[in-house]
Amino acid sequence: MKMASPDITGRQDSPGPICIHAESMILHFCFRPATAGPIRLPFSPFVVLRAAGRALTRSALALSLGAALAQCGPSVIKLQAHKGQLSADPIEASTDQIYKLGGQWSFYPHQFIKVGQPQSLEPHSFVYTNAPSSWNAILPAKGHEQPGFGYGSYEITSRLTAGQRYGIMCGEMGIAARLYVNAELIAESGIPAATGAAEQAATEVLSGSFVASEGLTSILLHISNHGYRKGGFWNACYLGHTSSVERYYRLERYRDLFLSGAFLVTAFFHLILFLVVRRNPVLSLFALLCVLITVRLLVTNQRVLVELWPGLQFAAYLRLEIGSWLLAMPVGLHFVHRLFPLDVPIWIHRSAWLFAALLALGLAGSTLTISRLVPWSQAGLLSPAVFSAVFLIKAAIQRRPGALLFVSAALVFLAAVVNDILRTNDLIQTSQIAPLGLLLFIMAQAFLIARIYAQNESLKAANEKARKKELQDLVEERTTELKIANDARTNFFASISHELRTPVNAIVNISDLIAHVDGDRREFDTYVQLLRRSGTVLKDLINDIIDFSKLDSAHFELLHQPFPINTVIQETVEMMSGMAQSKELDLQLESESAPQDELLVLGDRMRFIQVILNLISNAIKYTEQGSVTIRQRYSQTTAGAIELYFEVQDTGPGIPAENLRTLFRPFQANRQQLNRTESGGLGLSIVDMLLKKMDSQIQLKSTVGGGSRFYFTLHLPLATDPDDAKLAASPLHPETRGPALFVDDNDVNRMLGQRMLQHLDIECDVAANGPDALQATQQKSYQLIFLDIMMPDMDGLEVLRRIRSSTALGRQPILIACTATTMDESQCDYQESGFDAVLAKPYNLETMQDAIQAALAAAT
Repeated sequence: MKMASPDITGRQDSPGPICIHAESMILHFCFRPATAGPIRLPFSPFVVLRAAGRALTRSALALSLGAALAQCGPSVIKLQAHKGQLSADPIEASTDQIYKLGGQWSFYPHQFIKVGQPQSLEPHSFVYTNAPSSWNAILPAKGHEQPGFGYGSYEITSRLTAGQRYGIMCGEMGIAARLYVNAELIAESGIPAATGAAEQAATEVLSGSFVASEGLTSILLHISNHGYRKGGFWNACYLGHTSSVERYYRLERYRDLFLSGAFLVTAFFHLILFLVVRRNPVLSLFALLCVLITVRLLVTNQRVLVELWPGLQFAAYLRLEIGSWLLAMPVGLHFVHRLFPLDVPIWIHRSAWLFAALLALGLAGSTLTISRLVPWSQAGLLSPAVFSAVFLIKAAIQRRPGALLFVSAALVFLAAVVNDILRTNDLIQTSQIAPLGLLLFIMAQAFLIARIYAQNESLKAANEKARKKELQDLVEERTTELKIANDARTNFFASISHELRTPVNAIVNISDLIAHVDGDRREFDTYVQLLRRSGTVLKDLINDIIDFSKLDSAHFELLHQPFPINTVIQETVEMMSGMAQSKELDLQLESESAPQDELLVLGDRMRFIQVILNLISNAIKYTEQGSVTIRQRYSQTTAGAIELYFEVQDTGPGIPAENLRTLFRPFQANRQQLNRTESGGLGLSIVDMLLKKMDSQIQLKSTVGGGSRFYFTLHLPLATDPDDAKLAASPLHPETRGPALFVDDNDVNRMLGQRMLQHLDIECDVAANGPDALQATQQKSYQLIFLDIMMPDMDGLEVLRRIRSSTALGRQPILIACTATTMDESQCDYQESGFDAVLAKPYNLETMQDAIQAALAAAT
């Protein structure tokens, strides 16, 4: 039969009310549910933290009560037997103390004796051996048997007080044991037997009570082991007054239950923290480690799990015991690496995981195979733990946050574990202290995690505050910039409205005056010059707006064609000489390291002219007296490229420092200096954008009252292909003197186009629409055809397709598109449709001639 924990009746000298109250408080605080009713997962992190905090507080209070209860336990007195006999004097039963029975017990190997049988046995049929101890040293292997396999009996005699009720408790023995007192069966754990087939393994504490009789009292143990790596008398036996033994046994169970409850509460707290508050792997690993430690506590020491789960088989119990250890070590090392990732190498916990996985394969084997995993797991998994300790000591020396606390607790726990391992393998005789070391280690880690979490929360709050401040500053900055941009756009459009109306008003009024001229040639020439100047201003304004929209487009691309750069600069300066003379300014061009021969470079000629033209014209506009000096300097960077330094310096009033920051921004201008009849304020913005497209940047130095200096450096590849030189210098081809057809639905545009082509010595006919143009091409062969894109009934693209399809391949004319759409992607679309060139409106003789040359180049 199986005996449960002692149920002592007729107690006298029971523990006082303080101890009983402490016991009930421990059960109340450790195992009573925190709240009544069904468990609900809180959705608020603060509710979770508050509930978990109450649970931890309850565990701390239970720890204090457990310490108070420990003071109520009986004192332990060691009794050493000599040749199977305890003290000759009667052992008194006291409620304040119990006796630990050790020393020399009579051991009968391979025999299950009965009380009184020793007198009939042979003298050499038994030996005296120290208990507790294992059989692996005293039962050597015989044949196929393993060391520690076998069975036997242990006996000790003592003189007790007759009529006194005593209690006795023995820990787990072998893997099956029975306890007899004076031939009466007191308790059993499994069924000991002479063979493995008849043996029934179990893992229960042997405890019971008896009334002492006159004379010697015999305490007898039958023990067997046929399925474990070691067997024998493993744990000590305790004898004393029934209340003392019961209290000692109860305190041992309470210790295990308390530690298990504390670890479960800690695991629950960190698991909820992981799920609800912060999904940090450190929290989940620590929670899993606490659960594994709880399982191991329940299956060791007082074997509480056996009482909670009476039907648990020995093999399943053994798998829980070994499996929890195999998993706890790599989880713990993984936790350490996550906690100190810069100090503990990743290979340590990975090697532990690999080693544990290999050993875990043995859990599927027999109980003997499983038990043999223990020394391997202890050696193989403690090795990386020692390595981790070395790295953590280095981290503590380097004063890593939390490393000193972690190392201190880990070293204490490691020492406790080593003590218990040596004790388990019968190398030393000490008490089991690993649970206490484990509690200290877990509490230290919980405190460390809490401190790290608190620091992280403080850091997060500080970062959040800084981020909000940064966002607030950014919003304020963007709001200010948006207000400035809106004000600039408002000022720009107001300015542009005025700028456009001024030359348009001049053109209209001058046209009226020209109509009333009475043959005075001088007055007529004056009006024509004013009309031409107003038209140029209007054209420049429109071109600036169009250029700005082009440059702001993602599809804008620069041309890569040869042009004589020195000649272009000289011609541009000469072009602006008239404007400088009208203001009586001295316009000078200074060249340093100028090449002897013409220098051909590859780039966008028109955009380069636009840059230097804007800079020179701005300098002339803002300078009322003095000079404008242009400086150019060439330097050879590589065999196939040059570097051009270009500078425009004036003696104007200079630019105030507060205007320098916004001078090149779109829609900004130096309004205090700007002559509104001459510019809309986009020139410098266009210069800045063009130079950035050319991988350069405009630079500015200005002093109020001392003038301004604009300069930049440009890297340009040389044109080395002879065909490039021919293309750059080729005049208008003689073939273009042939007939041309100008097609436009606007009669003024037709008249002006015809006159401009005639001025270029090109015979020209006109057509008002698409059908008339097709009819004209059937009656006459034209070399050049100018087609307006936007025409009613039939647009220029349709006329293009019909001309291309109806004309023989060898007689195809050169077709040039005339359009007011100046976006680069639209012009590319026209050229892809079949046009040889595009002439953008408004145009003049020079741009028309450039378009003809470009068309001839594309056609050839």
